[in-house]
Amino acid sequence: MNNLLITYDLHFSGQDYQALIEKIQSLGQAKSILKSVWVLKTSLSADVVRKSLQTVMDKNDFIFVCRFDEWSAFMLEESNQFISGA
Repeated sequence: MNNLLITYDLHFSGQDYQALIEKIQSLGQAKSILKSVWVLKTSLSADVVRKSLQTVMDKNDFIFVCRFDEWSAFMLEESNQFISGA
């Protein structure tokens, strides 16, 4: 199982965040940890996830997806527990 970090920037107001959020959630166990930042637990690669998410994004939007193994954070305990699998 991969821990993927997903962050995005939708450039125009009124864009459909809900479609993107639903797409993220459909790809595995997902948790929003900061505004426009998600952690996704999935067997899919970062490239496959990025390509899938781009299907619900506009051409002017940006997205970054990467796998991570080591991390450190100061945020809600619920988010820390989700990432660590506790």
